[in-house]
Amino acid sequence: MALTKKLLVAFAAQLLVFVALLAVSLNAMDKMLVARQWIRHSREVMGKTDAVEIDLINIETGERGYALTGRETFLDPLNLGIRSFQRDYDALKALTSDNQKQQAALSELNDGYKRWLETDVSRLIALRREVNSGSRNFQSVVDFIDSENGKKQMDSMREILSRIAQTELSLLKERDAKSEDLTRRTKELIIFGGAAGVLIGIIISFLIALNIKRPLAAAVKFAEKTKAGDYSATLPVQRKDEIGVFLSALRSMMDRVNDYTAKLKDQSSLLDLAHDAIFVRDMEGRIVFWNCGAEQTYGWSKDEALGKEPQDLLKARYPEPVEDILETVVTSGRWEGELQHVTSKGVSITLASRWALRRDAHGNPSGFLEINRDVTEHKEADRRIHSYLKKLEESNSVLQDFAFVASHDLQEPLRKLSIYSDRLWSGYAEALGNDGQQYLNKIQEAAMRMRELIESLLVYSRVATQAAPFVSVDLRMLIDEVIRDLDVPIHETGASVEIRDLPTIQADPSQMRQLFQNILGNALKFHMQDRNPVIKIYGVPCWNDLCRIIVEDNGIGFDEKYLDLIFQPFQRLHGKSSSYKGSGMGLAICRKIVQRHNGMIVAKSRQGEGSTFMVTLPRKQLDEFSQEKVAA
Repeated sequence: MALTKKLLVAFAAQLLVFVALLAVSLNAMDKMLVARQWIRHSREVMGKTDAVEIDLINIETGERGYALTGRETFLDPLNLGIRSFQRDYDALKALTSDNQKQQAALSELNDGYKRWLETDVSRLIALRREVNSGSRNFQSVVDFIDSENGKKQMDSMREILSRIAQTELSLLKERDAKSEDLTRRTKELIIFGGAAGVLIGIIISFLIALNIKRPLAAAVKFAEKTKAGDYSATLPVQRKDEIGVFLSALRSMMDRVNDYTAKLKDQSSLLDLAHDAIFVRDMEGRIVFWNCGAEQTYGWSKDEALGKEPQDLLKARYPEPVEDILETVVTSGRWEGELQHVTSKGVSITLASRWALRRDAHGNPSGFLEINRDVTEHKEADRRIHSYLKKLEESNSVLQDFAFVASHDLQEPLRKLSIYSDRLWSGYAEALGNDGQQYLNKIQEAAMRMRELIESLLVYSRVATQAAPFVSVDLRMLIDEVIRDLDVPIHETGASVEIRDLPTIQADPSQMRQLFQNILGNALKFHMQDRNPVIKIYGVPCWNDLCRIIVEDNGIGFDEKYLDLIFQPFQRLHGKSSSYKGSGMGLAICRKIVQRHNGMIVAKSRQGEGSTFMVTLPRKQLDEFSQEKVAA
């Protein structure tokens, strides 16, 4: 056989080998693309599952909003949710048509959804419409909601959606593992093909003249770059013979490899978008992955961290032996807790850490994923809060000391001043003359006013320092007692008091008596001289287990620009020479009492037309010392 034919036969044989390798590579890449399509399919299913849950939440939001307020606008999200649910449900059912388990779960979800619409949503809307029409009271809506029938059905549907998502998440993990395995095998095949190409080029270069030396040299160079991991290398194709065909096919294959490698890099870069520090250690404890969040948290770059052990790099301090933590992760698959790390600058930080076990394609443990969030500032904030609470306790102690001083030491000189001024008046009034009597009278008035101010300030301080526990208080009975206490000014002014619809709440009875005695006393004091006072006290239902008590009068009123001023201590809208006497502490005491009961007091008024005070209080207190605020 001629040398040329032998070379042709050898070349043809080698070419067949490359074509076979190319076919296998293309087949592997096709499988990878199919695997990625299945991964995208799983993500679509999980996205649609979230969309269905959002639809259910919109329906529930519209239902509850309409039930509580009676506003038709709340039916818009409900109707939108109903329309969107059917569309998203049909899409989800179509996406999972190949999975009988998911189909069964979706059928169960659809049955629960229809039952929920019929037995809860429709009934509650109908019930609220009966309330709007006046045929039912609002309590029937509250009772229906408190039965929690709708909540149980909603929880059941969420549990079904969670099962669907977990099933799809398991499929996603399997498909991700399969995709990674295919990627590894494809890279190995490509490397093997490149090595074979180099070998063929070396053999043929010794047998063929300079005619084919240059393209083969280019192929060798291209293969060397590819083997080194440089997938951006180019391979020029200028021949139309068999070598040219081979080089063209090789370039096309590498283009596809480059595209796939870029996609993998894009996917892995998603972890760099997380603000948390995320790194992976292998079974020997060495760091094999280090995201940008870890670089920002610790200050160590990826090159500095890879290959190191966290205990050495981060000076890790664990709440328990690290061996026990690793054993927990291997056994249960996860661990959560707090630990201490040291940054590259030597700063110790506290982190909320979550560990998870990483497995290979065969299900064997291959490493540990660690996600750490810096909570140092939160810990410091907790410490400051505890410090502020301690200071508050000290402040209350000082306030108690002041109350003792105000009730004893400060009032003793006033009592003596009053006693001796009374004796001076009774024994020496004529000797003092008119001017002296006026001066003595002013001294007595000033002493009396000082006593009133001290007593008011004492009452103000005792709201917090000598408070009684919260008990059940019938506001109707309590206000009846206040009316009896105010019988004299009511009779003198010819006032009429109307009381209706007052609730029973948890409160401090003595402070509630003080609150309404101050408000009603003001209504009797600040009345118009040309008309008898008319006072109305009534309760109105509120929301979130709150109630509102309204006190209206037809008195002198005030300019609403003083709304903030009237609740401040020692603030009076009338001068000392005015016929309306007072210490300026009454409404300040009222606001402090309401705040202690986790409520709010506001007012509105118009001069010459009267005032309205609105007190919002919880029906039930969380605990005796709760200071949570409520909306007006």
